[in-house]
Amino acid sequence: MSSWSYGRVALLALFCACTAPEYPAPADMHQAPIAGVDPVRSEQPSPLNPQPAETLAGMPETPSGMTPVTESSAPPANPPPPPGDGVEEVASNAGNFLVRFRPAPEPVPENEPFGLEVWVLEPGPPPRLAADAELAVDAGMPEHGHGMNREPKVKRLGPGHFAVTGMLFHMPGDWELYFDVTRGALTERAQVGLSLD
Repeated sequence: MSSWSYGRVALLALFCACTAPEYPAPADMHQAPIAGVDPVRSEQPSPLNPQPAETLAGMPETPSGMTPVTESSAPPANPPPPPGDGVEEVASNAGNFLVRFRPAPEPVPENEPFGLEVWVLEPGPPPRLAADAELAVDAGMPEHGHGMNREPKVKRLGPGHFAVTGMLFHMPGDWELYFDVTRGALTERAQVGLSLD
């Protein structure tokens, strides 16, 4: 490298050093530690220590195998009723969802409109509402090779909670209810038989 090149590099370095802005250091960066205060567990919240030390001290860690309770894992305001007392539960064919439903009126009438209240859950323990699931409902008579003469309507009441209207079984016999649960590109069917005599 020629002496002219070295001179240019030195001049450039000198220019950068003289024109670089000075940024003040944070006020607490160079302070001496206070006697008796742990700088990591200070009383002041910070991004690295969001809670004061007195709330962190003595907190047990979550035992292994247990999930800490968070807002998203808190029970819903209106949890689905357990199976029984008119509420039935059926698992989807691949087992990724549980469907609980309650017909209204109960029992399901012949050749009269009825509705369903439906909850779609993710298996537990405990089962929880599948908030982002979509639902389609239909019914048919496999032995006769036909379905209903009506197309039911599904309305979302809340996360994983649906009302189905416009159901009608127009003849006696063995019917099947079909609950098609969709999440993203995945659709699973839960089906259950109902007999009208």
